[in-house]
Amino acid sequence: MKNKAITIRNLDFSYPGSPFRLTVPELDIEAGEKVALTGASGCGKTTLAHLVAGILEPASGRLTVAGTVVSELGDRARRAFRSSKIGFVFQEFELLEYLPARDNLLLPYTVNRALKLDSAARDRAAAIAGSVGLADKLDRHPSRLSGGERQRLAIARALVTAPEIVVADEPTGNLDPDTARGVVGELLARSAGATVLAITHDHSLLPQFDRSLDISRYSTQPSPADRKPSPES
Repeated sequence: MKNKAITIRNLDFSYPGSPFRLTVPELDIEAGEKVALTGASGCGKTTLAHLVAGILEPASGRLTVAGTVVSELGDRARRAFRSSKIGFVFQEFELLEYLPARDNLLLPYTVNRALKLDSAARDRAAAIAGSVGLADKLDRHPSRLSGGERQRLAIARALVTAPEIVVADEPTGNLDPDTARGVVGELLARSAGATVLAITHDHSLLPQFDRSLDISRYSTQPSPADRKPSPES
């Protein structure tokens, strides 16, 4: 029997003052499984991704991710869990404009003292940068990168620590179809044994995943906040 990377039981979440409600009675995702999260805008895809990553806290229920019961953690513990176990590609990239691409790529090693920035980490970062076409742009600041290059940098940063869980919020939103397929392929290949949850509206990408999961079944109302719950890290 395969190990479960993500186990959800009777999870319930709503935004204050909003009619939106996300209710997940039961959901299991296997370790190493690559899953596309689909559904109409506002159905709760980003909300679920942020719950899995410990950015949002459920009102009730049990959420276990990479062996940790995230739903029982406090704020500080959830941040520590996220920095050590989760690679997150934010929809708005969350790149630091005052840092060159190289330092943005290595940022997880700066903010997490448990991660060691050694030659192996730098070699891995260089290899990932090359695989997404950024090898010759690492000295540029984000403002000097195109939208697609910024997106690829955000993807590379999510992978650089070899996390157990990779969560990607619309990782190909600014890319042309051919580039999008290539980037998703690289994301899945580079994540190796990691479990991947990727939000996408592009159904042409679904064959690259092990399965797709329509989140609409779990929500009762569209969420006006679904696209931008607080991306605190």
